Amino acid sequence: MKRKIEGKGFICLVVTFLLILPTIVHAEKQNIRVMVENASIRLKPDIESEVIKNPPIGSVFDVEGKVGEWYEVRVPTEIGVLLTGYIHEMFVELEKKPSEPKREVPKKPVRLAPPVPSAKPQKAPITRGEFAFRGAYTLGYLASDISYSDSFSEGILQSANASGNLILELDKPLGFDGSINYFLTGGMGIQLRLDYNLKSNFTEASKSTYSLNWSWTTGESSSEEEEWPVEGDVTLMVISGNLIYKVQGARMLAPFFSGGVSYYSGKLKANTQGGYATTWFVYPYRYIDYFDIPAKLDTSFSGIGFNGGGGVDILFSSNVGLTIDARYFVLKKVEENWEIQTGEYISNINEGWTFTLSEEGAKLLQEGIGTLELNTSFFKISVGLKFLF
Repeated sequence: MKRKIEGKGFICLVVTFLLILPTIVHAEKQNIRVMVENASIRLKPDIESEVIKNPPIGSVFDVEGKVGEWYEVRVPTEIGVLLTGYIHEMFVELEKKPSEPKREVPKKPVRLAPPVPSAKPQKAPITRGEFAFRGAYTLGYLASDISYSDSFSEGILQSANASGNLILELDKPLGFDGSINYFLTGGMGIQLRLDYNLKSNFTEASKSTYSLNWSWTTGESSSEEEEWPVEGDVTLMVISGNLIYKVQGARMLAPFFSGGVSYYSGKLKANTQGGYATTWFVYPYRYIDYFDIPAKLDTSFSGIGFNGGGGVDILFSSNVGLTIDARYFVLKKVEENWEIQTGEYISNINEGWTFTLSEEGAKLLQEGIGTLELNTSFFKISVGLKFLF
């Protein structure tokens, strides 16, 4: 009889334990509260894992488990599905009462600066696309100087020497550029870039003098000198397809390097005058004179070149920043002959005299002046805004 009572007592004890077991398990569950503003819940317990939620300060979560320094929690998605995520213990504090309802977030919470974790520093999101627009200062093109010389004699004209040096100097044009970058993997990507240089004029220094010296068999000699200026301008546009590498994940400063093939197209205009000297005989006198013959250039040019350079982005936020770029464009030289205008011209020495320049004379003057060589390669520094998307 005693054994039966003991058996019934044991069964009652087991039933009682099973009834209170859920309560005990629930009581052992812990809650955590988010204490900082920039907390993040990640897909894995790793500082480099993808962020699936940034909970606001004061948010409370049930702890499902713990992996090292990471709490395992359940995060609801927009469609109502619960995802398992992990939050570092430095962002939260344990709730003393697990059944305590969520408290209202204070209006002015105390902002706590999160301590630096012992793991690798958190990286900024990797960008996929960028658009930049910049204003530019160009260290412009170089034009070769042109020398002209001629000498002749006839009859009592013992010698005549004509010479000049045409100095060509272009100012440094302003410009702008725009680029679109798309990153394929990591920091490697492709770039489409447009550079446009505004009009670059020949400066006031682009002038020299044309001199004519002659002597007669009688021993008499004389000379004339006249200013020899040049006016004109150059415009240039370059379209480039480049490879680009950018240091990804930087918090504020992000260096980049790019280079590739460029197609350029431009226009060159120039106007000057050549001093054409000649002599003729009208009995009983021989005359010498020179004439200002207009010469001009108006030509378009294009070709294939290369470019390379780099810079740095200074990020204001996750998608806007200041960008600085330095670049050198290697483009081909332009070589063009002056176009000499034939026609009737007025004398510089003998008032009232005129001279008709023939096609043959124009050709001789063109050969004497030579070609204009323009080095279109240039270096530029540009500053502007960049938008990341």
